[in-house]
Amino acid sequence: MAIDKRKTLDSARRYAQRGAREKSLAQYEALLRGDPRDFKLRLEIGDVHQRWGRTEDAIAHYARVAQQFRQEGFEARAVAVWKRVLNLDPKYTDAHIALSELYQQLSMQSQSIESLQSAIDGLNRDGQKREALELLRRMGELDPTNTASRLKVAELLLREGMKADAVNEFEQVAHEFERIEAIEAVAGVCRRILEVTPECSKNRLRLGRAQFQLGESDSAERVLTEIRDAEPEYEPASELLSEIYAAQGR
Repeated sequence: MAIDKRKTLDSARRYAQRGAREKSLAQYEALLRGDPRDFKLRLEIGDVHQRWGRTEDAIAHYARVAQQFRQEGFEARAVAVWKRVLNLDPKYTDAHIALSELYQQLSMQSQSIESLQSAIDGLNRDGQKREALELLRRMGELDPTNTASRLKVAELLLREGMKADAVNEFEQVAHEFERIEAIEAVAGVCRRILEVTPECSKNRLRLGRAQFQLGESDSAERVLTEIRDAEPEYEPASELLSEIYAAQGR
């Protein structure tokens, strides 16, 4: 038998006003069973829990609504609800992560990064280092030009024993420095990579090229000669050596 929605809702509200929590919730739950996607009803239940000081229960209902809004393509509404969650608990990490993703969808890059940083701070505070590290990597992907952040990520990856991931992050930073023609910075990052993987010919070549561009031809020649001697068939090293010799009139 279908319930009378208007009557049941009025009953739930009256019980709530009288402080009869269990009776009130029983009426609200009956309504939700009939229509689990009634976001207005779920928001009202969240508000009721908030008035009763049951913050966790309120957040649970608000979060369900925010997720529903996002699924239905109402990103701005979802943002508003997650902000309501953060008003109750500013350290609620899931809300910061969700907001970052929503802001990214809305092309609000700076807000996305800011929310992600808040989530990272919360995870670090709670001792969840690996999770914080993954978000740091995501933040680096959101803003490839933020070399300071990406270098920090690389060092943290290295500290966690994730050598290959760290080297990849360092290489991405070197590529960004090359893009903006910060040659001294390129050389510095290459040296750091070679401290981790001395055998990496690609980065030794990159270091040699940077040194050549900086006018450090002798240093560049030493690096490139080492590559050529170790890998005679590695043509990029021989080609760059030829450029150096030509520049020196040799």
